[in-house]
Amino acid sequence: MRREEVALCVESIRDAAYKGRVAVDLSDIVSSLSVDMSCRMVLGKKYRDEDFDERGFRSVIKEAVQLAGAPNLADYIPFIAPLDLQGFTKRMKSVNKAFDVFFEKIIEEHLQSNDGERTKDFVDVMVGFMGSEESEYRIERPHIKAIIMDMLVASMDTSSTTVDYALSELMRHPKAMKKLQKELEDVVGLERMVEESDLEKLDYLSMVVKETLRLHPVAPLLVPHAAIEETALSMATTYPKNRALSLTLGQSGETQVLGPMQRSSYQKDLRVATLMLEEITFSLSHLALAEDVAQEFS
Repeated sequence: MRREEVALCVESIRDAAYKGRVAVDLSDIVSSLSVDMSCRMVLGKKYRDEDFDERGFRSVIKEAVQLAGAPNLADYIPFIAPLDLQGFTKRMKSVNKAFDVFFEKIIEEHLQSNDGERTKDFVDVMVGFMGSEESEYRIERPHIKAIIMDMLVASMDTSSTTVDYALSELMRHPKAMKKLQKELEDVVGLERMVEESDLEKLDYLSMVVKETLRLHPVAPLLVPHAAIEETALSMATTYPKNRALSLTLGQSGETQVLGPMQRSSYQKDLRVATLMLEEITFSLSHLALAEDVAQEFS
């Protein structure tokens, strides 16, 4: 399935290239690829925008993600929540209604499907548990809708955004792009697509992915943890045992957080990022190696 969708994606980019000097919206293409793969894996088939809502599937997903992360005044001043001054409640209800109608349609399609030769998808498995007295899992329609929503939103936005950032960083750093292109030509060649069996040989590609995730993490905060013992981060800051802590991941790749070395210094080679990410403790001692390696970024 992934091979088919990636082939279609590459073909669409190739067709645009044959038309001459035409601007290609890679963000839109990558977003479409992420949506199509997620729908096929979770729902069993691809859905067109008009199958979802007049606003389109991707646009509603994007609005839901934006509303989830938008700063809401009512969170800080609860008594103004009924006024909905920013219109977030109204917009969220509209998004929720669109998703509810769409997910109801999906569940009905799977309930009425009698095709015994069709490969079962994720929704088929959940529908099989619905209303069952024999299974220890009791799943009803609201549960199925919530799970589908969680899987689609989590898989679509994070994947496409990470690919966007990776492509952007490569375009900003031509030397790194040329080195990655050379590795792909040497390992894979120009006559076929990259296969999963090739990945273990693509060391530089692995470094690019890790560096992208370091500089542009998919979520700003890590899952909250509790301190297992009293911890002193500085003379003035001490966290008692069992204190809940939320770690900010969004700034962990920035110079002022990582250490005193300048950004241009520790980004001299992607191998530095790989060494750092492979350290369980995220030790920064390896960053000193950057002084002795050839500069990749300038």
